[in-house]
Amino acid sequence: MKLLYIGDNSDSLNLGCRSTSIAMRQLAGRHGQIIGTVPTEMIARRWPLSDRIGDAAYGALSHVFNRNKVRGIPLAGALIGKVMDGLGTRDAITHDLAANAAALNRARAYSADARRLFDWIEECDAVLVNGEGDLIFGTPARGRLLFILTLCNIALERGKKLFYLNAMASAAPEQQVNQDTARLADSVLSRAAAFSLRDPVSQAFAAEHLPAASPRAAMYPDALFTWHHHAAGAAERPYEAATLAPYFERASFKMPAALEQPYILVGGSSRSTNDRGRAIETYTALVNSLAKLGMPVALLPGCTGDFFLRQVAENTGATYLPIKAPILMQTAILAHARLYISGRWHPSIMAGLGGTPCVFMGSNSHKILALQHMLGYPNPHEFSPWPDAAQREEMIAQAQNLLSQGTDLRRDIAARAAELGAKAMHVVDPLDEAQVKGA
Repeated sequence: MKLLYIGDNSDSLNLGCRSTSIAMRQLAGRHGQIIGTVPTEMIARRWPLSDRIGDAAYGALSHVFNRNKVRGIPLAGALIGKVMDGLGTRDAITHDLAANAAALNRARAYSADARRLFDWIEECDAVLVNGEGDLIFGTPARGRLLFILTLCNIALERGKKLFYLNAMASAAPEQQVNQDTARLADSVLSRAAAFSLRDPVSQAFAAEHLPAASPRAAMYPDALFTWHHHAAGAAERPYEAATLAPYFERASFKMPAALEQPYILVGGSSRSTNDRGRAIETYTALVNSLAKLGMPVALLPGCTGDFFLRQVAENTGATYLPIKAPILMQTAILAHARLYISGRWHPSIMAGLGGTPCVFMGSNSHKILALQHMLGYPNPHEFSPWPDAAQREEMIAQAQNLLSQGTDLRRDIAARAAELGAKAMHVVDPLDEAQVKGA
């Protein structure tokens, strides 16, 4: 079966996007031939249109002026926006799937990527979507979700099969579900050959908000759990720097001194960056509080949104780890830590593969609570993405409790992650089933 892989987000500066995209592609590659991939760079594009100066010229202007940094400039950003709106349509991707398809078709005249998209759709037998965290139904609607649904609809209209797998489904924090987006997603996903969700809370959400698609929705753990073999043995013995060192040697990265002894990792949350100043202040206080645990602290950004941790490192003297390091090296760092504190889904899975216990902060969805249930944590709980003094004391107490359980706890967490990994292997089974039916 020839597959077009949509959502290969391994081009992102994001540990989760890189790891789960690669894990999903590895699984799919055993069951079909991937003829093309649609990465984040293509998905995030806004595909501007202009009847006044032409799509190509307007697209070049949009590449410079239709960026969030420009939009956010006081006064000038709004003025530039008005000029751009007078010349054309800055964001062609909306809830109108037919209009979106027409805009992409029109882009073929000047965009090699658009031409490749349509060529791949024509050549493939099926579209495989790595759903990840795209099915978050907030307001404004996620442009990348609307774009992915557009490609799925184009493929379905051409008689191609759709496999929408490894997905989460959720409302945005403190928002009502965007019903327009939910109805649109439901109309597309209800025609999929397979639709799977990565946690039970997402499955319950789909049952309520995606009524046409949810009856066929299966639940498999995140594809990243299949990487448990990369952390084999990390939970079985006390920390040894020699087990981590080879990952740095292969990658030509120098192993930081902080990692040459048992260490604690701190990462960000998908909500912390919403208030950068507050995040810097509260994380600085948190890292300073962690000193009483008697281990060096290293800061590991999960994505560009966690770059505020650089300032935290300067404030505290904690080691700041590079986000651009190879993903298996990042996995090893997480899997061998003695403790991980963050509000990140995939890095927490990577930690769990090696049995690393976690203290969890809230995120942009239900996912952190869901992960604690899946990994068997008693009394799942989220701390604020900006923990105050009282919460920081609670976090330290929880950290002390987790650390006191030593290897026994690590073995339990790693064993549960391995069980989830065995189940996650089957997320791509529908590809084989479809080939059998088509034989």
